[in-house]
Amino acid sequence: MFGWYMLLGILLLLLIIVVTPLKIVLAYRRKSANDYLTIEVSAWFHLIRYKYEIPVLKLLAGKTGAEMSVNMERESRRKRTEKRKKISPADIKQKVQKYKQFQQRVIDLRKTIKKMMRHVRCEEIEWHTRLGFGEAASTDALTGLVWGIKSAIVTCFSHYITMRTVPRLSVQPVWNGEQIQTQFRCILRFRLGHALVAGIRILLKLRRRREQKWQTTPSRV
Repeated sequence: MFGWYMLLGILLLLLIIVVTPLKIVLAYRRKSANDYLTIEVSAWFHLIRYKYEIPVLKLLAGKTGAEMSVNMERESRRKRTEKRKKISPADIKQKVQKYKQFQQRVIDLRKTIKKMMRHVRCEEIEWHTRLGFGEAASTDALTGLVWGIKSAIVTCFSHYITMRTVPRLSVQPVWNGEQIQTQFRCILRFRLGHALVAGIRILLKLRRRREQKWQTTPSRV
């Protein structure tokens, strides 16, 4: 009898996990030379909530290469840490190679990822920009260029996910000064079960690809 109760509890827990709705809020703000990026993940009406904030991102030039300084704050623990990492040309080359490998994997898994993305709903997307370059001609030309870039990005974005809202975009030219300010906010929702199914499919395909690669690799005598 105890075994049946345990099995029923496990099935109920799996059902809760599958139907759990996840909400992701992405917010980016640039003012002057400062960048602020916030990623918030929540579920069950904010009963489960994690928030990551990257308030400052600096690239410092040094004799041994570029140095990146990131201040990160995790709201769940209220701890602020600072990480510094030096980036050398060899590191950049290695990152490029890893990116190419990752890009090839993404191409191979495009169908699985596309099916997953169709279950993602966008409930809010805002992108407002103020820019000025001191000259009316340059400001006017770049205003049109930014409008075109924003429209292209949002169109591509809506091609992969389900839009439940009308994007609110704006580009405001500043004629009497030099400044670049932008604010971006996006709210995404999807069920954890869809993400788990997509993750299992991706792992199975990657495993199958490794097996095929191992079988086709010539043996060395």
